[in-house]
Amino acid sequence: DSKASGHRQCLVEPIDCGGGIQVIPRRIKHVKELETWGYIVQEASHPGKLDASKAMKLGARGKQLGALKAGLDVLDEDGKVMIRAADVVASPTEGAKVSLMWDTFDATNAKEASMGCMLLVHESTFRSSEKEKARQWGHSTAGMAGRFAAEVKAKALVLTHISSRYSSEEELQGLVDEAREAALSTGKEKEFNVRIASDFLELHRKKPADCFEVA
Repeated sequence: DSKASGHRQCLVEPIDCGGGIQVIPRRIKHVKELETWGYIVQEASHPGKLDASKAMKLGARGKQLGALKAGLDVLDEDGKVMIRAADVVASPTEGAKVSLMWDTFDATNAKEASMGCMLLVHESTFRSSEKEKARQWGHSTAGMAGRFAAEVKAKALVLTHISSRYSSEEELQGLVDEAREAALSTGKEKEFNVRIASDFLELHRKKPADCFEVA
């Protein structure tokens, strides 16, 4: 650990959860008296798809197809490469990454690990007009969440930990609009998805490399 801005910065080794899933913990800033953590859930890459038709045209048969799928070249009887796996197997598909940030006014320490996440769940206790109050209590505004989402190149953002003072549909939509505007002003593309978390909310993805559907 080292000290920076009155808060300790901590990089912790990923936690292997099995099944190709890792959780990366990062200490983030809340209030001086309390230590909080953000978590990045990372799925392992998915192997590239074998073009079986092409492999068979090149002479692969039976177990040779499995070897190619595993990334192994097929050799002829003289030990020379007959079929290169790279020629018939697509590149691996990056696994999903989900970043979870709550009880924080500054998640900078988790920025690198969150980079490129498909989904960012970030606390958004206050509107941007309450920025000073948010900092005083160690929380974020919707604008802060939107800027962090843009900085880590998140594909979708869900706002959570909303103050009970924002209860009407209009007020909640105001938080969404603030987060989206902040993201766009930080360089995020226009199709950026933002929504408010709700009880029993389910998010689905169409395929391993695709972003979560949040609309």
